[in-house]
Amino acid sequence: MTFIFMLSVAVMVINLPIYFFLLRIFLGYIKSEHSEKWSELGQPSVVANNTLANNVSTLSFLYRKKYTQYDDEKLNEIADRCRISLIIGVVSFAVALVSVFIV
Repeated sequence: MTFIFMLSVAVMVINLPIYFFLLRIFLGYIKSEHSEKWSELGQPSVVANNTLANNVSTLSFLYRKKYTQYDDEKLNEIADRCRISLIIGVVSFAVALVSVFIV
């Protein structure tokens, strides 16, 4: 196994629990403070009611920074951290995948 593969897997292993922790905080906050948006996203949670449609809606909301339309600094801070963790996870997965086929 290459160093790049091992490094990207290590990043994923470290990042995954952080991402789920941040996602739980994000979903709890949006549920309590912006319940209409939480319902519009399909009432997502980390484990229960975790459907493909809810995941796509929530990930799109985070990735496209749609949360910035709300004038809520705390939401922006939580969502930005969750978004960064999401991007780190996707990039590290892509690097691991590519490194498998390059070697």
